[in-house]
Amino acid sequence: MAPRPTVLLAASCLPVLTGATLSPALPKLQEAFPDHPELWIKLLLSLPALGMALGAPVAGRLGDRFGPSRVLRLSILAYGFCGLAGFAATSLAALLVIRAIQGIAVAGALTSATTLLGSHWQGSARQRLLGSQAAAMSLAGVVALLIGGTLAQWHPRGPFLVFLLPWLLIPVLPSHQEDRETHPFALPALKIRQVIWPCLTAGLGMMLFYQIPVQVPFLLKQLDGTGPQGTAIALAVATFISAWSSRRHAFLEARWSLAARFCLLFGLLGAGQWIIAISANRWQVGGGLIVASLGMGLLLPTLHGWILHWAPPGRRGGEIGRLQGALYLGQFLAPPAGQQLWHWGGPGTLFAVSGAALVTLALASFGLRFRTHSSSHSSSHSPSHWESNLERKSGGDQRPSN
Repeated sequence: MAPRPTVLLAASCLPVLTGATLSPALPKLQEAFPDHPELWIKLLLSLPALGMALGAPVAGRLGDRFGPSRVLRLSILAYGFCGLAGFAATSLAALLVIRAIQGIAVAGALTSATTLLGSHWQGSARQRLLGSQAAAMSLAGVVALLIGGTLAQWHPRGPFLVFLLPWLLIPVLPSHQEDRETHPFALPALKIRQVIWPCLTAGLGMMLFYQIPVQVPFLLKQLDGTGPQGTAIALAVATFISAWSSRRHAFLEARWSLAARFCLLFGLLGAGQWIIAISANRWQVGGGLIVASLGMGLLLPTLHGWILHWAPPGRRGGEIGRLQGALYLGQFLAPPAGQQLWHWGGPGTLFAVSGAALVTLALASFGLRFRTHSSSHSSSHSPSHWESNLERKSGGDQRPSN
């Protein structure tokens, strides 16, 4: 019996919940800790990404070894405790440590949920669920932004209370008996390009995109004094657009090549950031956010589908963890990289340079042949071989007996 897909989709929302909830509160937190540099405040948003980058590969391997459902349950428990600790913390140093630990919990939750999705569904059903996963993350971001902006008006650390919500999932999380057998046969070594290209694409793409949630709240405040609630509404609308875009993933996957889809999503991200670069008011910034969000909605399902297409069942957790590590390393590096450009030439320069880099990735994607597995249908490295072998050895949809 497969786990409930809605539970896995909800558990996948922890990364966006972690960032979106706190984004509108950054200016208020800066006022609460006036003696600390602005960069330290912005690190509150990106520091969980360091925990994710370090924890995701380990969480993936642990999921392959002990079962992703166990890792998922422990991660959600730890995530809620970090929310309680963050609301009670009274120093910026304590908040930074808590956010790093929270990132490790998020890594375990997302890696395990994605591994379970990839293990129980294949083909077009998997692609639809991956699109739904990204859409659910975006819609959760809409809710988190609005609640976070409201709670930030009440108290600078008020948004940390939102991190208790995932505890509601604990009674309905999948059990260990619902884990599919992950290593029923010997696994040969993977090719270097199968590992390097997804990680490079994920890391660079996320580092460039993440300039938006980190820097836009400060840009809006600089342009016309927009407060936390106004920023939350702007980012929530953009996140809703991203959810709509994610739902189009399965449609595009059935008709467009992988290279064409990467060209489209990076092109939209770059164009959106160029619009933000030349914006003179909040409405123009909003237009750029919408264009960029159309591309962002395609990024995660495209990357996850790419990995799950060729990774054998016994290595899916580890490879998904490696991908998540690259994604969130890029997210962690976004604030210091963007801060240097902001100080050098202002927000216009920052978003112009970031947009140009994204457009360059789009052009490179257009000319690059992405090869993720052997083209031979008889090759034992093909996804169909792994999944058919798993079905034969585990008795179709049956689970291994205890």
